[in-house]
Amino acid sequence: MRKHRKLNKLPSFYRNNRGNNRKHKHRKYDRNYQNTILARTISARLLFEDRVFFNVNLRGARLRKIEIDSGKFILCDFPGAIFNKGKFRRVTFKKCVFVATIFRDCRFEDSTFEKCYFINTNVKELEPCCKFIDCRHYNHNDLRIPSDIDKKIEFTRERRIFQENRLLHIKGGKINKTTLFIILQELRPNIFINNLQHLCEVGEIDKIYTTMRLLECLVNVTQQNSKDPKFLKAGSPSEIIQSQLQSDT
Repeated sequence: MRKHRKLNKLPSFYRNNRGNNRKHKHRKYDRNYQNTILARTISARLLFEDRVFFNVNLRGARLRKIEIDSGKFILCDFPGAIFNKGKFRRVTFKKCVFVATIFRDCRFEDSTFEKCYFINTNVKELEPCCKFIDCRHYNHNDLRIPSDIDKKIEFTRERRIFQENRLLHIKGGKINKTTLFIILQELRPNIFINNLQHLCEVGEIDKIYTTMRLLECLVNVTQQNSKDPKFLKAGSPSEIIQSQLQSDT
């Protein structure tokens, strides 16, 4: 039997204990994160400069005094994440999903949210210092999905990846209403089900960890079926990151 994949984590915190003052400093962390789950991460006092987070699920993360300078979050999920006293300078969030996300005493400078979904997330304090481009805001009570959709996606319950990312199924045997609502804003229910079955059959779901990444792969199936020359396969994350960065410049 295949063992459950161990979830990746950010470093917990950085502390400089040299000297009598025991002064806390931020630790610069030079790496990109891509195609991974950082759920329930608890981290503090980390500094990321010119780093990229691509297809990263930060479900339930607790990030305190995180500093991000010139960073990019692309196709990332932040359900239930809490940012406490964070600093964001020239940070871009592109096609990210925020569900009940809390920005507590955070400072933003020259940052942008592009094509993001905000559900039960208050961003009024961010509006004066951030750009919001083609973003959508919803209350959880506004989310409407077909009543029979849970039966139609029952075939995905046995898939290990959907047990890990919780994009379609959550605890208690319930379906993830948020993910389904967002996907059905872009795809008709029958197309969604057919494309999802195709992804499972051809094995192109192993690196899908976020809502918008799943949506992107589902749309790509439709493009492939229509013989669109711009079709992008689900693999090769480094090439995808590079193309995303080039499109942003």
